Amino acid sequence: MESRNRCSVIIIGAGISGIAAARVLAKNGVEDILILEASESIGGRMKKGSFGGVAVELGAGWIAGVGGEKPNPVWNLAVESGLRTCYSDYSNARFNIYDRSGNIYPSGVASDAYKKGVDSAIRNLREDEPHNATTPETPIEKAIDFILHDFEMAEVEPISTYIDFGESEFLVADERGYEYLLYKVTEDFLLMSDGKILDDRLKLNTVVRGINQSTDGVTVTTEGGCVYEADYVILSVSIGVLQSQLISFNPHLPVHNNFVL
Repeated sequence: MESRNRCSVIIIGAGISGIAAARVLAKNGVEDILILEASESIGGRMKKGSFGGVAVELGAGWIAGVGGEKPNPVWNLAVESGLRTCYSDYSNARFNIYDRSGNIYPSGVASDAYKKGVDSAIRNLREDEPHNATTPETPIEKAIDFILHDFEMAEVEPISTYIDFGESEFLVADERGYEYLLYKVTEDFLLMSDGKILDDRLKLNTVVRGINQSTDGVTVTTEGGCVYEADYVILSVSIGVLQSQLISFNPHLPVHNNFVL
């Protein structure tokens, strides 16, 4: 079992909220921190992969809320970092299809093909639907169910992002990926070289299993048996992780109707 000297703050989760919290602490002189991340990289839902030799986003893909009276901090960071983006126009599918240079696909054929394909799939599904609603099971059923219900109806108006920052959206179309923004943020307070984080205050592949709070502070135990101590802990994991009970808490977190408060 490994122990380390006590630090001021342990941050659990190296997604955008965890990294942002670490950056704020560092800017305010709190550099005695430790960031524990369960996966092999920072970014959380900002994650890219490779498909056919091209970088594709596996998580976050758009910067929403651009062009309003208030500046969107994510958009500002993208501009400062030179992240390549493309304007998304949902009134015309053609304007959401780009070539490798980021230019809008020049033909209206794409728009017609997209519309015909979606309309045909929806029509076929409705014709095959029984009178009683059923749960979609096949990949195509799930995709169409998403288009019919979730895509258009899942968000409740008004959406604060668009009210505060603007109504435009931009697709991230950069080979470096959306996650590049987060690596730019870490340059302010973590040791880096050639785009890689070398700072030992960030520990990847470290799954937290237990958090114990006492009058002496907080003790964090990992899956590998490591024990870390701090004065404070900032928990930056998803609600799903909390509900899964992957992490045990002492004392227990308050729960109401299966939601962690």
